[in-house]
Amino acid sequence: MTNKSIAETAANNFLVIEGFSIKKVSDIVSAPKHVVERAIKDGIISKRDKFEYSMLDPADEAVFLEVKSAFDKTRTYLNRKTTPCRTGKQSSQSNKKLFPIGMYSDLYGNLQNLRDEAYQLRDAMVGDDGSRWEAIVRRGKIYIARKWGDRAMQSIDYPTASEFKSRCTIVIPDPTILQAADIRSFGGDLLRVAENHNKALVEQFENAKTDSIENALKFTRKVVTQLTKLDDVKSSVKPRLYDSLLDNLKDATSMLKALNTSLGDDPSITSAITSIEGRVINVENKDVWKDSPSARSSAIRGATDAVKTLEKMTKKTEVEKIDLSKGKPKIGGLFGKALNS
Repeated sequence: MTNKSIAETAANNFLVIEGFSIKKVSDIVSAPKHVVERAIKDGIISKRDKFEYSMLDPADEAVFLEVKSAFDKTRTYLNRKTTPCRTGKQSSQSNKKLFPIGMYSDLYGNLQNLRDEAYQLRDAMVGDDGSRWEAIVRRGKIYIARKWGDRAMQSIDYPTASEFKSRCTIVIPDPTILQAADIRSFGGDLLRVAENHNKALVEQFENAKTDSIENALKFTRKVVTQLTKLDDVKSSVKPRLYDSLLDNLKDATSMLKALNTSLGDDPSITSAITSIEGRVINVENKDVWKDSPSARSSAIRGATDAVKTLEKMTKKTEVEKIDLSKGKPKIGGLFGKALNS
Protein backbone atom coordinates (compact mmCIF):
# COMPACT_ATOMS: atom_id res chain seq x y z
CA MET A 1 0.00 0.00 0.00
CA THR A 2 1.56 3.30 -1.14
CA ASN A 3 1.67 6.70 0.48
CA LYS A 4 -0.77 7.91 -2.16
CA SER A 5 -3.38 5.22 -1.45
CA ILE A 6 -3.08 5.80 2.29
CA ALA A 7 -3.34 9.55 1.82
CA GLU A 8 -6.37 9.13 -0.47
CA THR A 9 -8.13 6.90 2.05
CA ALA A 10 -7.54 9.46 4.79
CA ALA A 11 -8.49 12.45 2.65
CA ASN A 12 -11.74 10.82 1.55
CA ASN A 13 -12.89 10.47 5.16
CA PHE A 14 -11.82 13.71 6.80
CA LEU A 15 -12.00 17.48 6.37
CA VAL A 16 -9.88 20.27 7.85
CA ILE A 17 -11.00 23.54 9.39
CA GLU A 18 -8.21 26.12 9.43
CA GLY A 19 -8.38 29.75 10.43
CA PHE A 20 -11.07 29.54 13.11
CA SER A 21 -10.48 32.49 15.39
CA ILE A 22 -11.91 34.38 18.33
CA LYS A 23 -10.36 37.71 19.15
CA LYS A 24 -9.13 38.05 22.71
CA VAL A 25 -12.35 39.39 24.13
CA SER A 26 -10.88 40.09 27.56
CA ASP A 27 -8.30 42.48 26.05
CA ILE A 28 -11.08 44.80 24.93
CA VAL A 29 -11.96 45.90 28.46
CA SER A 30 -8.51 45.57 30.03
CA ALA A 31 -6.73 48.74 31.03
CA PRO A 32 -3.69 49.67 28.90
CA LYS A 33 -0.39 48.18 30.03
CA HIS A 34 1.20 51.52 30.96
CA VAL A 35 -1.80 52.44 33.12
CA VAL A 36 -1.71 49.08 34.90
CA GLU A 37 2.04 49.30 35.52
CA ARG A 38 1.66 52.78 36.98
CA ALA A 39 -1.20 51.66 39.24
CA ILE A 40 0.85 48.69 40.45
CA LYS A 41 3.87 50.91 41.08
CA ASP A 42 1.70 53.31 43.07
CA GLY A 43 0.32 50.41 45.11
CA ILE A 44 -3.23 50.99 43.89
CA ILE A 45 -3.74 47.47 42.53
CA SER A 46 -2.10 44.10 43.03
CA LYS A 47 -0.17 42.06 40.49
CA ARG A 48 -2.01 38.97 41.64
CA ASP A 49 -5.57 40.08 40.89
CA LYS A 50 -6.14 40.15 37.12
CA PHE A 51 -9.78 41.20 37.54
CA GLU A 52 -8.62 44.50 39.02
CA TYR A 53 -7.19 45.39 35.60
CA SER A 54 -10.65 45.68 34.04
CA MET A 55 -11.86 49.11 32.93
CA LEU A 56 -15.44 48.18 33.85
CA ASP A 57 -17.48 48.69 36.98
CA PRO A 58 -17.74 45.31 38.82
CA ALA A 59 -21.44 44.93 38.00
CA ASP A 60 -20.77 45.48 34.30
CA GLU A 61 -17.71 43.24 34.51
CA ALA A 62 -19.97 40.38 35.62
CA VAL A 63 -22.16 40.89 32.54
CA PHE A 64 -19.08 41.05 30.33
CA LEU A 65 -17.75 37.77 31.76
CA GLU A 66 -20.98 36.10 30.63
CA VAL A 67 -20.32 37.39 27.12
CA LYS A 68 -16.71 36.19 27.26
CA SER A 69 -17.85 32.78 28.50
CA ALA A 70 -20.18 32.43 25.50
CA PHE A 71 -17.31 33.22 23.12
CA ASP A 72 -14.99 30.77 24.89
CA LYS A 73 -17.68 28.10 24.72
CA THR A 74 -17.49 28.15 20.92
CA ARG A 75 -13.74 27.47 20.94
CA THR A 76 -14.13 24.75 23.58
CA TYR A 77 -16.76 23.00 21.46
CA LEU A 78 -14.52 23.06 18.36
CA ASN A 79 -11.56 21.64 20.30
CA ARG A 80 -13.74 18.86 21.75
CA LYS A 81 -15.08 17.79 18.37
CA THR A 82 -11.84 17.92 16.36
CA THR A 83 -8.22 16.86 16.62
CA PRO A 84 -5.10 18.87 15.61
CA CYS A 85 -3.87 18.39 12.05
CA ARG A 86 -0.14 18.94 12.19
CA THR A 87 3.19 17.76 10.84
CA GLY A 88 6.54 17.28 12.52
CA LYS A 89 6.98 19.19 15.74
CA GLN A 90 4.10 21.59 15.23
CA SER A 91 2.14 22.29 18.39
CA SER A 92 -0.85 20.11 19.24
CA GLN A 93 -2.62 23.47 19.72
CA SER A 94 -2.42 24.02 15.96
CA ASN A 95 -5.18 26.16 14.44
CA LYS A 96 -5.59 23.47 11.79
CA LYS A 97 -8.23 20.97 12.97
CA LEU A 98 -9.22 17.59 11.54
CA PHE A 99 -12.70 16.06 11.72
CA PRO A 100 -14.65 13.24 10.02
CA ILE A 101 -16.65 14.23 6.94
CA GLY A 102 -19.79 12.74 8.48
CA MET A 103 -19.62 15.32 11.29
CA TYR A 104 -19.73 18.33 8.96
CA SER A 105 -23.42 19.25 9.31
CA ASP A 106 -23.56 18.86 13.09
CA LEU A 107 -20.20 20.52 13.69
CA TYR A 108 -20.84 23.60 11.60
CA GLY A 109 -24.48 23.87 12.64
CA ASN A 110 -23.54 23.85 16.32
CA LEU A 111 -20.61 26.24 15.82
CA GLN A 112 -22.90 28.71 14.09
CA ASN A 113 -25.52 28.38 16.83
CA LEU A 114 -22.92 28.98 19.53
CA ARG A 115 -21.60 32.00 17.62
CA ASP A 116 -25.14 33.40 17.32
CA GLU A 117 -25.71 32.94 21.05
CA ALA A 118 -22.46 34.76 21.82
CA TYR A 119 -23.38 37.61 19.46
CA GLN A 120 -26.83 37.94 21.06
CA LEU A 121 -25.25 38.41 24.50
CA ARG A 122 -22.72 40.85 23.06
CA ASP A 123 -25.42 42.90 21.31
CA ALA A 124 -27.63 42.90 24.40
CA MET A 125 -24.74 44.30 26.42
CA VAL A 126 -24.16 47.09 23.89
CA GLY A 127 -27.80 47.90 23.12
CA ASP A 128 -29.41 48.44 19.72
CA ASP A 129 -28.36 52.09 19.54
CA GLY A 130 -25.20 51.75 21.63
CA SER A 131 -26.74 53.56 24.60
CA ARG A 132 -26.14 50.69 27.01
CA TRP A 133 -22.46 50.63 26.13
CA GLU A 134 -22.23 54.41 26.59
CA ALA A 135 -23.70 53.98 30.09
CA ILE A 136 -21.20 51.20 30.80
CA VAL A 137 -18.34 53.49 29.75
CA ARG A 138 -19.60 56.29 32.03
CA ARG A 139 -19.80 53.90 35.00
CA GLY A 140 -16.38 52.52 34.12
CA LYS A 141 -14.77 55.96 34.15
CA ILE A 142 -16.32 56.73 37.53
CA TYR A 143 -15.08 53.39 38.88
CA ILE A 144 -11.53 53.87 37.54
CA ALA A 145 -11.33 57.46 38.84
CA ARG A 146 -12.49 56.36 42.29
CA LYS A 147 -10.22 53.32 42.48
CA TRP A 148 -7.15 54.35 40.43
CA GLY A 149 -7.36 58.14 40.36
CA ASP A 150 -8.24 60.79 37.78
CA ARG A 151 -4.89 60.50 36.02
CA ALA A 152 -5.52 56.82 35.27
CA MET A 153 -9.07 57.50 34.12
CA GLN A 154 -7.91 60.22 31.73
CA SER A 155 -5.25 57.88 30.27
CA ILE A 156 -7.79 55.27 29.20
CA ASP A 157 -9.59 55.36 25.87
CA TYR A 158 -12.69 53.20 25.89
CA PRO A 159 -13.80 51.64 22.58
CA THR A 160 -17.00 52.91 21.04
CA ALA A 161 -20.02 50.61 20.81
CA SER A 162 -19.28 49.77 17.17
CA GLU A 163 -15.59 49.16 17.96
CA PHE A 164 -16.53 46.86 20.82
CA LYS A 165 -18.84 44.81 18.56
CA SER A 166 -16.30 44.62 15.73
CA ARG A 167 -13.64 43.38 18.13
CA CYS A 168 -15.92 40.72 19.65
CA THR A 169 -16.09 38.42 16.64
CA ILE A 170 -15.85 34.74 15.79
CA VAL A 171 -14.54 33.60 12.40
CA ILE A 172 -15.76 30.17 11.21
CA PRO A 173 -14.06 29.41 7.87
CA ASP A 174 -15.30 26.83 5.39
CA PRO A 175 -13.62 23.43 5.69
CA THR A 176 -10.78 22.42 3.41
CA ILE A 177 -10.77 19.18 1.42
CA LEU A 178 -7.52 17.28 1.83
CA GLN A 179 -6.12 16.14 -1.51
CA ALA A 180 -3.57 13.41 -2.17
CA ALA A 181 -1.26 13.95 -5.14
CA ASP A 182 -1.59 11.51 -8.05
CA ILE A 183 2.07 10.72 -8.67
CA ARG A 184 1.22 9.29 -12.11
CA SER A 185 0.65 12.88 -13.24
CA PHE A 186 4.13 14.06 -12.26
CA GLY A 187 7.66 13.45 -13.48
CA GLY A 188 11.20 14.54 -12.70
CA ASP A 189 11.60 16.83 -9.68
CA LEU A 190 7.82 17.23 -9.49
CA LEU A 191 7.51 13.52 -8.75
CA ARG A 192 9.62 14.06 -5.64
CA VAL A 193 7.42 17.02 -4.67
CA ALA A 194 4.27 14.91 -5.08
CA GLU A 195 5.71 12.04 -3.07
CA ASN A 196 6.75 14.36 -0.25
CA HIS A 197 3.28 15.90 -0.28
CA ASN A 198 1.72 12.48 0.23
CA LYS A 199 4.23 11.59 2.93
CA ALA A 200 3.41 14.81 4.77
CA LEU A 201 -0.31 14.08 4.47
CA VAL A 202 0.23 10.62 5.94
CA GLU A 203 2.24 12.21 8.75
CA GLN A 204 -0.64 14.53 9.59
CA PHE A 205 -2.94 11.56 10.05
CA GLU A 206 -0.37 9.65 12.09
CA ASN A 207 -0.06 12.65 14.37
CA ALA A 208 -3.84 12.96 14.54
CA LYS A 209 -4.03 9.32 15.59
CA THR A 210 -1.38 9.83 18.26
CA ASP A 211 -3.11 12.96 19.59
CA SER A 212 -6.45 11.13 19.66
CA ILE A 213 -4.98 8.21 21.58
CA GLU A 214 -3.52 10.60 24.16
CA ASN A 215 -6.78 12.53 24.39
CA ALA A 216 -8.85 9.39 24.92
CA LEU A 217 -6.31 8.17 27.48
CA LYS A 218 -6.48 11.46 29.40
CA PHE A 219 -10.27 11.34 29.79
CA THR A 220 -10.36 7.61 30.47
CA ARG A 221 -7.89 8.08 33.32
CA LYS A 222 -10.12 10.82 34.73
CA VAL A 223 -13.07 8.43 34.74
CA VAL A 224 -11.03 5.83 36.64
CA THR A 225 -9.85 8.41 39.18
CA GLN A 226 -13.24 10.05 39.75
CA LEU A 227 -15.30 6.86 39.92
CA THR A 228 -12.76 5.11 42.16
CA LYS A 229 -12.98 8.01 44.62
CA LEU A 230 -16.76 7.88 44.41
CA ASP A 231 -16.65 4.14 45.07
CA ASP A 232 -14.48 4.54 48.17
CA VAL A 233 -16.87 3.81 51.05
CA LYS A 234 -14.31 5.08 53.56
CA SER A 235 -14.04 8.51 51.99
CA SER A 236 -16.22 11.18 53.60
CA VAL A 237 -15.61 13.61 50.71
CA LYS A 238 -17.08 12.40 47.44
CA PRO A 239 -16.02 14.02 44.15
CA ARG A 240 -18.61 15.92 42.17
CA LEU A 241 -19.30 14.40 38.77
CA TYR A 242 -19.73 16.80 35.87
CA ASP A 243 -21.49 16.16 32.58
CA SER A 244 -18.26 17.05 30.81
CA LEU A 245 -16.58 13.94 32.28
CA LEU A 246 -18.82 11.71 30.16
CA ASP A 247 -19.18 14.08 27.20
CA ASN A 248 -15.43 14.59 26.76
CA LEU A 249 -14.76 10.86 26.79
CA LYS A 250 -17.55 10.26 24.26
CA ASP A 251 -16.10 12.87 21.90
CA ALA A 252 -12.53 11.62 22.30
CA THR A 253 -13.59 8.02 21.68
CA SER A 254 -15.65 9.00 18.64
CA MET A 255 -12.67 10.78 17.03
CA LEU A 256 -10.30 7.89 17.76
CA LYS A 257 -12.81 5.42 16.35
CA ALA A 258 -13.24 7.45 13.16
CA LEU A 259 -9.48 7.55 12.58
CA ASN A 260 -9.03 3.89 13.40
CA THR A 261 -11.95 2.69 11.28
CA SER A 262 -10.95 4.75 8.26
CA LEU A 263 -7.24 4.09 8.39
CA GLY A 264 -6.52 0.51 9.33
CA ASP A 265 -8.44 -0.93 12.28
CA ASP A 266 -5.51 -1.32 14.64
CA PRO A 267 -6.65 -4.21 16.89
CA SER A 268 -5.26 -2.64 20.07
CA ILE A 269 -7.15 0.58 19.48
CA THR A 270 -10.27 -1.37 18.57
CA SER A 271 -9.98 -3.29 21.85
CA ALA A 272 -9.71 -0.08 23.88
CA ILE A 273 -12.66 1.47 22.06
CA THR A 274 -14.75 -1.65 22.66
CA SER A 275 -14.01 -1.47 26.38
CA ILE A 276 -14.92 2.21 26.56
CA GLU A 277 -18.08 1.95 24.47
CA GLY A 278 -19.34 -1.26 26.01
CA ARG A 279 -18.63 -0.61 29.68
CA VAL A 280 -17.97 3.10 30.27
CA ILE A 281 -19.90 5.47 28.00
CA ASN A 282 -22.88 3.15 27.54
CA VAL A 283 -24.78 5.08 30.23
CA GLU A 284 -27.39 7.73 29.56
CA ASN A 285 -25.75 10.33 31.81
CA LYS A 286 -23.20 10.63 34.61
CA ASP A 287 -25.90 10.23 37.28
CA VAL A 288 -26.08 6.52 36.41
CA TRP A 289 -22.50 6.20 37.65
CA LYS A 290 -23.41 8.11 40.80
CA ASP A 291 -26.55 6.14 41.62
CA SER A 292 -25.62 2.62 40.50
CA PRO A 293 -22.70 0.81 42.20
CA SER A 294 -22.81 -1.94 39.54
CA ALA A 295 -22.64 0.57 36.66
CA ARG A 296 -19.83 2.37 38.45
CA SER A 297 -17.90 -0.85 39.02
CA SER A 298 -18.33 -1.89 35.39
CA ALA A 299 -17.16 1.51 34.19
CA ILE A 300 -14.07 1.40 36.41
CA ARG A 301 -13.10 -2.04 35.09
CA GLY A 302 -13.74 -1.10 31.47
CA ALA A 303 -11.88 2.19 31.77
CA THR A 304 -8.95 0.51 33.55
CA ASP A 305 -8.64 -2.04 30.74
CA ALA A 306 -8.74 0.74 28.15
CA VAL A 307 -6.13 2.76 30.02
CA LYS A 308 -3.72 -0.19 30.05
CA THR A 309 -4.14 -0.70 26.31
CA LEU A 310 -3.86 2.97 25.40
CA GLU A 311 -0.79 3.43 27.61
CA LYS A 312 0.95 0.70 25.62
CA MET A 313 -0.03 2.50 22.43
CA THR A 314 1.38 5.84 23.61
CA LYS A 315 4.69 4.19 24.55
CA LYS A 316 4.76 2.57 21.15
CA THR A 317 4.22 5.80 19.23
CA GLU A 318 7.02 7.51 21.13
CA VAL A 319 9.60 5.36 19.31
CA GLU A 320 7.79 4.98 15.98
CA LYS A 321 8.22 8.39 14.38
CA ILE A 322 8.17 9.43 10.74
CA ASP A 323 11.44 10.89 9.47
CA LEU A 324 10.72 12.48 6.11
CA SER A 325 14.29 13.69 5.74
CA LYS A 326 15.96 10.28 5.64
CA GLY A 327 14.90 7.88 2.95
CA LYS A 328 11.93 5.59 3.44
CA PRO A 329 9.81 6.52 6.46
CA LYS A 330 9.29 3.99 9.21
CA ILE A 331 5.77 4.33 10.48
CA GLY A 332 4.05 2.38 13.20
CA GLY A 333 0.40 2.20 14.14
CA LEU A 334 -2.35 2.40 11.57
CA PHE A 335 -0.26 2.57 8.41
CA GLY A 336 3.09 1.09 9.31
CA LYS A 337 2.76 -2.50 8.18
CA ALA A 338 1.44 -1.58 4.76
CA LEU A 339 3.74 1.36 4.15
CA ASN A 340 7.00 -0.15 5.37
CA SER A 341 6.58 -3.31 3.32
